Amino acid sequence: MADSEVDTSTSCVQPVVSLKIILKVRTPDGMFMYFKIARATPLGKLMQKYCERYILELTNVIFRFNGRRVATTDTAASLNMEDGDIIQVYHTSRLQHI
Repeated sequence: MADSEVDTSTSCVQPVVSLKIILKVRTPDGMFMYFKIARATPLGKLMQKYCERYILELTNVIFRFNGRRVATTDTAASLNMEDGDIIQVYHTSRLQHI
């Protein structure tokens, strides 16, 4: 092999880590909402969007991932979340429809 050629047969291939992942949010009634979010984005943004969709106050909703309560400042990266992971949601107050 000439000096200018590179032998790629023994090079290590690094896995590509996507900057965005899709997370599933499981509602109390068993339905799923899907959110595409950057790994570094605080999950509070996802939580707020969920609450807007269901007309809830963030203080009346609990989000859990792998048995741990999710804080608004947590990120997918800080919780080692992967594409397709599920966040469970619990409503602490009942909705009253007019």
